Amino acid sequence: MDRNKSTARQFTPDQWMEILPIAHEYGMKSIEAKGVAELFFEPESNFDPVELLLLAKTIGSYDLYTRALELTAKGQLLSYQAARMIGFEAFYKVTKEREKIAQKTGRRRRAGCY
Repeated sequence: MDRNKSTARQFTPDQWMEILPIAHEYGMKSIEAKGVAELFFEPESNFDPVELLLLAKTIGSYDLYTRALELTAKGQLLSYQAARMIGFEAFYKVTKEREKIAQKTGRRRRAGCY
C-alpha cells in the first residue's frame, strides 16, 4: 500500500468515507485507490473502525478490510448493534484478532461484545 507523500491532503477521513462508495460504484479506480491509501495510513483516532470495516466490505478492499479488523480488535468491545452490522464472519475475525493480541500481551480480554 503506497501513499504519495508529495500531494497535500485533499479530503478528510470522513469525506473519503463518503466518496469511496461512489467512486467504487462508478468505477473510478484512481480515486478509489487514492482514498483507500489515505484511509489505510490514517491514524485510528480519526474514524470509527467499525465504519471503516463496513466501507471496506462495501468496496471490496482487502487491504482496508484487514486494517479495519486490526483496529476494531484493538478498540473497545463491540456493541451488539455493531456486531450485527459487521456480520458473523467479521465478528469472528475480530474475536480471533483479540485473542492474538491477548496472547502477545499476556492479558486476558473479553473477546465478544457487550
